[in-house]
Amino acid sequence: MRVRTNLVKFLCLMMITCSAAQAFDLEDYATTYRATRDAYLKEANEQKLAEGPWKAASRAWLEAEMTQQIINGNAEAIAHLIKLKSKIAQCGM
Repeated sequence: MRVRTNLVKFLCLMMITCSAAQAFDLEDYATTYRATRDAYLKEANEQKLAEGPWKAASRAWLEAEMTQQIINGNAEAIAHLIKLKSKIAQCGM
């Protein structure tokens, strides 16, 4: 019974507080949301464009390193590079 009384008091207090406070403005929220979303999408697109050259360079380095290790006959390094290459492939890079 006491819990119900406290709940009623709390709800009454919330109604008084909310009616006295400024009401939620959907237009202000939408404006802020759109600005934040647009900034995020712009940055995400720039990051995506910047990853292309990095991915190409990292793949080229890996292939060159494997070729060099094959020439040198370093089987241990070749095995490590093959594992690295498979991990990179699993990540979708």
